[in-house]
Amino acid sequence: MELPRLERAALAVLPLTLALAAPAAAQARGSWSLPARIAGAPDAFPQVAFTPSGRGVIAWNTFGLRTPSPGTQGAAIGIDGRVAPALARSSRLGLARRALAAYGRDRVVIGGTVLRDRRSRPAVAYGTTAGRIGPPRLLAVPGVSGDLRALAVSRSGDLAVVASMCVRRSCAVRELWLVTRPAGGPFAAPVRLARGERVRGAAVATNARGDALAAWEDDRVIRTRMRTAAGRAGRIERLGRGVQSSFSVALGPTRRAVVAWGSQRVSEGDALGPFEAFATYRAVGARFGSAQLVGRSTLTGTGRYVAEAGVRAAVAARRATVTYTAFDGERFVVRSRDLAGRRFGAAQTLSPLDRDAILADAATGSRGEQLVTWITGRHGADPIVGTSHGLMAAARAPAAPRFAAGETITAGRYIDAASVAIDPISGRAVAAWRDVVEPVAYAVRAP
Repeated sequence: MELPRLERAALAVLPLTLALAAPAAAQARGSWSLPARIAGAPDAFPQVAFTPSGRGVIAWNTFGLRTPSPGTQGAAIGIDGRVAPALARSSRLGLARRALAAYGRDRVVIGGTVLRDRRSRPAVAYGTTAGRIGPPRLLAVPGVSGDLRALAVSRSGDLAVVASMCVRRSCAVRELWLVTRPAGGPFAAPVRLARGERVRGAAVATNARGDALAAWEDDRVIRTRMRTAAGRAGRIERLGRGVQSSFSVALGPTRRAVVAWGSQRVSEGDALGPFEAFATYRAVGARFGSAQLVGRSTLTGTGRYVAEAGVRAAVAARRATVTYTAFDGERFVVRSRDLAGRRFGAAQTLSPLDRDAILADAATGSRGEQLVTWITGRHGADPIVGTSHGLMAAARAPAAPRFAAGETITAGRYIDAASVAIDPISGRAVAAWRDVVEPVAYAVRAP
């Protein structure tokens, strides 16, 4: 099975990390605390989530050099933002990327894969923000093996996941399935989204009413489909074109939606074509508009593909936003655009103009506040030897027309993944990241 881009990048740069120069002095810290390591945590890719009641958790997949089998480990976030020591491996479910979600008072759900008869199977597991996770529950989807591609949950616990399954042992043909479960109820019958030899990528989002919206790539065509809270599967809409696409989907309570994707052909660490970031918007009661090219990078070659997030979509009460990585002709930059009518307006460059940066993550709070994080010192996927490497963020208040200036969260040797979430009660934000060969670290931003 082909490794995701981020894992390929991490493996490719490990020999280079010892050669990286010491990072430059950090810029103003803004409201961020000093970085701290999570006691008992390994070198891993962390994910952060908060429940509607303000209880938080950080979790990661334990599979790696020190742990030969998949599993998930977690640590609770206290009411002051401090993170408790990590629990021992609490689940045999191998956590997938962007597959941690929280709901209710203190509940979490994770998605990933488990091994059954030496074959991987997609599954979910439920637990609490204390970091304790229950046994995996296999998804009832046909196929000989497969994996979980996306997971989302509503405030009340309505679950939606997208699973990719091999039709036969050769795995030449795959099927993509949308599986939903209403809060407190049984799993619904799965809905097949696609079948073919080039079914790639997927994302899913839920809203407060329990609707689920999925997006995926099928033979270089980007498609989307909704399943309502009542269980009705809508028609499949064609949004545009893409290749080896990464996705982000946002769905509002009135079914306003944004689908964003980053398209780039990559092989063995080489960018074989340009990176293009697209976004499309759907108003209440309407269909999606035509895809809009919001950003791109024309660089090709070894290590010049766009690693990490690529794109992030957001829908809040007052605005809809797409954030993405682009190339300005000299450096990689992180930019954001707000919806203006039915199209996305002028771009704001968030990252400093004196260094390369790639998008890491973005979060929207319960009041509409926004936070975007990016990794500096990355010229696409590869690190830049002799330059500073770190994690930065830009915040925006609910009514602010633009993001504020960037703030330094940390400077590290080689940061290659980060996750951020906002506490819906206090407004406090927590960012967690992976710095190669170091335990998972985090920092807290005061509201």
